[in-house]
Amino acid sequence: MKTKRTPKAVIVLLVIIGSLITISPFVLFMFLIINDTSSQFKIENDGSININDGKITVLSDTTGRYDEKDDCYYIEGIIKNNTKRDYSVSLTYNLYDKDKIILGTTDVYLDNLDSKGKWKFKASYCDYAEEVDSFKVVSAESYEY
Repeated sequence: MKTKRTPKAVIVLLVIIGSLITISPFVLFMFLIINDTSSQFKIENDGSININDGKITVLSDTTGRYDEKDDCYYIEGIIKNNTKRDYSVSLTYNLYDKDKIILGTTDVYLDNLDSKGKWKFKASYCDYAEEVDSFKVVSAESYEY
């Protein structure tokens, strides 16, 4: 009595299909990261920040100040939604001393920024606050609802 053997081509095909099923989620994840435009931002000459190809703008009059009473440094500004859709916005700022050494970071998160709307924001930083000399946005993301 002869036993049936599986042809080598079928085994190779099963290995290839198994590999594709295993690696597909990783490839999709990498594609999404590489093509993610939500965290792309550009600082314009006037000091404003355009996020996601200008869909969201942090207006140029963003300011920073130290408050002795609270012993905190505050970054304040206005975010404008330039689209007809609602967005959430996340900003991260580095804070520097007079020698341009990073003292820390502070974050802003605005949820449900109405279409064509503006929203005032205020981020606080209280560690080494009296040493803060300047700040710079290092991350800006927007998420469409």
